[in-house]
Amino acid sequence: MDMSNTSSPPREISRVGVLDLTGPGAAEALDGVSRISRVGVILAPASVLPRLARIELDRVGATVPIPEGEHMKVHVHTGQTISSGAALANPNGGPQDVMVVTGQLVITSPVESVGYGHLVVTGQVVAPAGSETALSAGLSTLTGQALYYPYQEGWTIKLLSGHARLSGASMANPAGSASDVLLAIEDLVVSGPIEDIGYAQLVCLGAMLLPRVDEPRLVGRAWGDPVVFYSAPPRVFSGVHHFDRTFFEFLDERITWVLSGVNEVADDVTPDLIKEKVADIVVSGRLRGPRVVLSAIQALASVCSGKVEPNGAPEDDA
Repeated sequence: MDMSNTSSPPREISRVGVLDLTGPGAAEALDGVSRISRVGVILAPASVLPRLARIELDRVGATVPIPEGEHMKVHVHTGQTISSGAALANPNGGPQDVMVVTGQLVITSPVESVGYGHLVVTGQVVAPAGSETALSAGLSTLTGQALYYPYQEGWTIKLLSGHARLSGASMANPAGSASDVLLAIEDLVVSGPIEDIGYAQLVCLGAMLLPRVDEPRLVGRAWGDPVVFYSAPPRVFSGVHHFDRTFFEFLDERITWVLSGVNEVADDVTPDLIKEKVADIVVSGRLRGPRVVLSAIQALASVCSGKVEPNGAPEDDA
């Protein structure tokens, strides 16, 4: 059999945070590739751009042309990156360097200058107020959002990573000072009345749940997405969860139900059961369930900023 005309089938590169074509021989990764899809950032030296232009691109966040030079450094960070404002000045590097963040860039002190030739973020930038001018000038590409939290000179940032749950007593910040800022990267639940507040500001990038009794003295000091003052004990669900009738029947008291992940309510759950067991609802993630139950949840929710859709709705895999 004549194999002279046999060719390899076309290839696709898909679901990659950063496609880095800057290293030695990296361009060969494009051999036989006809399509690139669902990629956050493509880093491509000038010599590769003509080849890249012949490939179909679908849902690519950004294509960054990278200057070619032996003294240039490319810094790639995926996930959550925590940096001081001074570090973004790149004091040990050069103005031709490139920094790429796919995920979340959290900056813990004011940014005065950006010392990278290219600063590319696909995701979210979180920085103290006062950094807006330097970041606006220094960001080459931002695919996502920039959030600025309250900050004054002399404040110290205390970071909480992951989903945090603190007692009311711990909010006194006994090992710190009154000028500290508590910065929670994900959801924050304060599980009881606050006896003393030892922070200048409370900042949360996810949902912040605080006792309703403390609302008068925390208004203007607490920043979250959203801030919820609760009466019934909060239960926070992130990740992927399925709730059936048994879950609600096991609850001995009404709860504040916080859904920040991907959630599904089973067909055996009724609106009356939701009303009996849930005092308040916060939906900031994705929720599916029977239409009648979703209507009850939307009616009871104090915050519904997520995606609510009935069972059987087409999946969105973007």
